[in-house]
Formats: sequence, structure tokens, C-alpha cells
Amino acid sequence: MQLQNVLDRPDNTNMEKTRDLAEVLAENANLKKQLASKPKTETISTNLFGDIDIIKIGDVEHFELSLKDFIGILPIYIQRSSENRLDKMTPIFLGCYQESNSSLLGSVSIGIAMNDFVDDESKNKVKKGDIYCFDANTRALFWKTNEKLWKNHANGLDATIHRLHDHTDVKAFYYQYNNKKSAESKAEVITGLIRKAGLKSRIKQPVFAGGLFSSALEYASKDVKKPKGKQIPSLEDQFKLNEKALLALDKLKPKTNSAGLGITAPAVGSLKSQPVIGGLLLALQRYEDNVLLNRFVELYCSVTEDELNNLNSSTSVNAWQMIALEYGRKYPASRPTGFLNGMVGNTRAADVDPQMDFVLYFISKYIISPNDTYNRHSMDTSAWKDAWKGWYADRDSVGPIE
Repeated sequence: MQLQNVLDRPDNTNMEKTRDLAEVLAENANLKKQLASKPKTETISTNLFGDIDIIKIGDVEHFELSLKDFIGILPIYIQRSSENRLDKMTPIFLGCYQESNSSLLGSVSIGIAMNDFVDDESKNKVKKGDIYCFDANTRALFWKTNEKLWKNHANGLDATIHRLHDHTDVKAFYYQYNNKKSAESKAEVITGLIRKAGLKSRIKQPVFAGGLFSSALEYASKDVKKPKGKQIPSLEDQFKLNEKALLALDKLKPKTNSAGLGITAPAVGSLKSQPVIGGLLLALQRYEDNVLLNRFVELYCSVTEDELNNLNSSTSVNAWQMIALEYGRKYPASRPTGFLNGMVGNTRAADVDPQMDFVLYFISKYIISPNDTYNRHSMDTSAWKDAWKGWYADRDSVGPIE
């Protein structure tokens, strides 16, 4: 098991973290013992460190270097942005030190050019002896701003060496550490959490059972007390927060002979939406047994295409119908791109909050007064602006938010 694959799991939740880290730690400890017992086999010339002594175990070459020397190595030139990952990985790195597992972070991987070559794609010129960091670039950024932790690596780092002869070698070695397919997907993490919570036999809707609702979990788990409504960082925390709501939503199905099977498979396919599922999860966190909320889900899941077409000719509709018409893309002539300006179905960050505003505003209105109607031609879109903030801030309060 590669360390990078453990750390790269989406949000790297604490789920099974102890087991995974312990397994890699044991591998590293065993490798260190082997290194200590092996004599130096040869030297390789580098432009940064001069000649370095190599230790070989099987077909894998290693050498020891100080942390200070390591952070001076440039990232491989096809490296993805480590800066974008630093915020997510910092709590994980700090956790290793807090749990006395600092040696887990002590294995890195580098590449050394054996000859001059030019990258066929980027035209990057590589000189014989150039040395690059393949694995642990995010750790290098972390260490640069956390010098007080260097003492935990006073005995140096263990670097696995990859010999580079051309760009084919660069890509082959780099992508074994940075391959999305090798990291556990969010869906796999969620299904693991479902099994861990003993819910596998209780969750029936395939989308939920397969863990294919990570975006909805994020949307239902914001914390407005943090800057810019930052999501709860751990996928495990998101799941725990929504566990009861998930079970409640999974059970809600149309009570008619509708083709709709539930919120993840409504009668009209376009009504399946991560923001809608996220909004309902958030609402069910507060109103798990609310009869009107349950009725909202049943009606939304069972409405047919013909019924939506008929509703689209109406000037006034109720709250659940407003959401169904918007996500069914049945827009009034006065609003050719709908109330959400065509962003329905988009999952870009800038498009999610307006959708959550819209969904939660009308969920709240339905819970307060299900028979109220709204004019589709003259309604002020500012009415629901920032509606989601009240739900997140007051998820433990009693009564609908107005």
C-alpha cells in the first residue's frame, strides 16, 4: 500500500484511518530495518547533492537525505498543484504528529535524470543529474511552514529513487503516485461508512446504497460559522451528521402507482438533483418525522412529465411545484432560463448556493403553509437569497425558518 494512496483518499476521513496508517507505518518500519542492514551498493551523480550513496533492496533503490535537503528539491515538472491540496492535507499531516506517527511521513520518492533529454510535450529540458520530487510535494510545502516539526525527522528521510531516461519514465513513475484510479473514490468511502454504521441492509435506494451522493452530503453539511460557509472537512463527519436524515429520505417513496421510486429515481428523471437531495437531507436533519416534509418528497418524486407540462401553463403554483417545475426545466415564458438562470443541474461551487437558496426557501414555505401559491411571472428572486444560511446556522432550532 502506498502512503500517497492513503493520504489521497477524498477528504481522507478518519474512517479506518488508524488501520490504514498503521499498515503503512509497519511497512515503513520494516523497510527501515532492511535499509539499516544493507551496505551501500553504488553512487549516483546529481547536480544538487553531488554523488549520493545508494542502497538497494530487491530492485528498488533508496538513499537517505535530510528534510532540509528534501524541501530544496523541485517538484517534477508535470506535478499537479500542491498548493490547492495543502489546506485539505494539513490536518492529516498534523494528526500523524499528534498520534506519534511522524515516521509515516518519512518516506518520499524522487527521480534522477540519467542523461539529458527534452520533454516531447512541454519541451522542458532535463539535464543529466537533475533531481525531482515525485511523491511528497504537498508534504514539502507543509514542512516549509512548520519548521518546528523538523525535529521529528532528525534521522532523515528515506527517498525511493526512480531513474529517468526520457519523458516516458517521468510519466510512468509520476502517475503511480498521482493516479486518481488508485485512490479510494468518495463513493467507496461512503459505502464503507454505510457498512461501518451497520446500515447496509437498511438502505434500499441504489444511489444511496452505492454511495453516489457525496455532493449532496457536502451541500447538507456546511458550517456558516466558518469562513464562506466552508463544508465540514471530513466525509465521515458529513455522513454522521446526515445519517438519520439519509435513512429517513431513503424510506420516502410515492404512495401511488407512479413510476417514481424515490428521491434518487423520481418519475421525471431531471428532478433527480444533488442540490435537491442535499436540501432535503438538511431539512430532515431538523424535521425527521415532519408529515408535510414527507408529503413534499412523495409529491415531488411522483409528479409526471404530463403533469409538469400542465402545471407550466399555470400562473400560480405551490412550493413543491415551484421546485419541480424549475428542475423539470419547465420555465414560464416570462423567464426563459427559469428562476435560477439556467444553472439547474450545475455543480460548480458558484452555482450551488443559489440552488440551495431556492430549494430550501420553498421547502420551508411548504412546511409552513403547503397550500400557499406563488406567481411564476412576478416573483422577486431576491426573496430566497441566502435562505440556506438560516438552515445551516439553526439546524438544531425548532420550527420552520422564515
